[in-house]
Amino acid sequence: MKIRKSPDRNILSSLVLVLIITGCLIASTVLVNRISPGHHDDGTGEGALTEEENAAYEQAVHTRRVLHGIGVAELAVLLVYFTGVLTRVRKRTAQQEHQLAQTLYMYDVQQTLFDAHRMPSLITSALRKVAENLTAETAFLFHFSGNTVQELYIWPEPEREYKNLPKMNEFRRILPQITGRLQEGKSSLIYPADRRDMLDEKERGVLARQSIGSLMLVPVLDSNGRITCVLGGINLKHRWTGAEPLECVARDFQMALTNISYYRLIHEMGMLDALTGLKNRNCYEHSLKRYDELENTALCCLYVDANGLHELNNHLGHAAGDEMLMYVSNALRTTFGDDDTYRIGGDEFVAFCCGCPPDAVEERVRRFQEVLESRTYHVSIGQAWREGAEPVAAVISGAEREMYSEKQRYYQEKGDVSKARQMNQKLEQILLEKKDADTFLSIISSYFAGAYVVDFSTDQTRALCKTPCFMEYLEQNHYRFSGSMEQYIDAYVSPGDRERLRAFLDYGTIERELLDGKVPECRYRKKDGTVLTLRIYPSEGYDGKQRETFWLLENSCL
Repeated sequence: MKIRKSPDRNILSSLVLVLIITGCLIASTVLVNRISPGHHDDGTGEGALTEEENAAYEQAVHTRRVLHGIGVAELAVLLVYFTGVLTRVRKRTAQQEHQLAQTLYMYDVQQTLFDAHRMPSLITSALRKVAENLTAETAFLFHFSGNTVQELYIWPEPEREYKNLPKMNEFRRILPQITGRLQEGKSSLIYPADRRDMLDEKERGVLARQSIGSLMLVPVLDSNGRITCVLGGINLKHRWTGAEPLECVARDFQMALTNISYYRLIHEMGMLDALTGLKNRNCYEHSLKRYDELENTALCCLYVDANGLHELNNHLGHAAGDEMLMYVSNALRTTFGDDDTYRIGGDEFVAFCCGCPPDAVEERVRRFQEVLESRTYHVSIGQAWREGAEPVAAVISGAEREMYSEKQRYYQEKGDVSKARQMNQKLEQILLEKKDADTFLSIISSYFAGAYVVDFSTDQTRALCKTPCFMEYLEQNHYRFSGSMEQYIDAYVSPGDRERLRAFLDYGTIERELLDGKVPECRYRKKDGTVLTLRIYPSEGYDGKQRETFWLLENSCL
């Protein structure tokens, strides 16, 4: 293996050689001067030289001149060599200093981004270091989702006062077009006056309006070759010839974005309910301490339980139950907000109202219940207010007890929902099996106000369980169902529900839902306050040609 001498040893060797040659030149000069005429003395005082001495002196002078010439030539060669050595040393030292500076710069950026998953603002701090290294006016990081900019990080931050900060909105719109032309993930250094081939006329106009004189871009690709993010700098004071200052840290920024995404996902999985998107029980238990600390703030706890979830799951399947839970959750979120609303169990929810007066809370509860009534869902709500420095756990327990009392009153006053569901399911089975009317009537109870067979092809009706008021209209209309319903709606249905019921009676919409396996239903109120639920089932073999349907009117409650 060849061992290269260090620059210090080369310089030392050169200095020693120069000293040796200089010493030889001095010694030769002294020797020649000693035999010069000025130093000859023959004892007579005349100092005359013989012919032989004169020839020897001339030879010495000639020798001295040759030695001086050789010395000067050697000194010139050594000077050139010495200058070259110094130049190489300085160049190598500069390279080493640059490499060290780049290494420290990369390390500094990596250290800054280390905790970016917990504090995304650190990305802006890392961009500041990038801008300083680039001598750039602005540094930015665009995070793409397809061709759309999903996130934008920029230094200086837009809210900070910075007189030369370009407005990023217009630039943000053209950036995907520019990066789309970066082939194979190669970086790009654009000085618009020099690289007109990289930009079209519109893009050059945008850069000109934003006072962008230079632009360095580095795209980062995923495993499929798609651009995931672009790191860039704007208006560089130093005129670079390549994009290496960004290339060496671009992957660090991509890794930081990936870590942020995973951290958010893990956080959501640990703190949010997967079905409803509300905060889950884990988050709820961690938040209780925060509510305990709000000692001087009015605090109301609402404990909510969805009624009939078990029966709904058994009757229509878990998909219907999930739909109910999501609807209740969205109504809670809309009414009480995301920050203080939790799903703590299967059909149980808790919401806190902080700093709200009682009348404002009551208004929210009323709106919440109205939203649920529009879908015929019902919940039991327990409400409790904190008094003084009472622990929040005691407030929650009070709201829970109130909820159970409300739930008990609901079932006692409004009837057994599960029994109604079971009877509805049994009725459907008997109708589909075409059992005789006597068997049908034997299971009819006060839960059903009427049952009819309607043929969509002829609009003709057969009554299985007659409602006197409606039968009158059927006879007047020769058992045509649609005309009879129009008269019934005008005479008996509450004005507020008439248009909704008319819209529901569209045969085309009902048929599409039946063919999709759904059970169309509509809840409405009569003028006397009675609430009925109208459900429609297909007959056996219903396929669009055989179009008989069963219309059931169930006594309901709000």
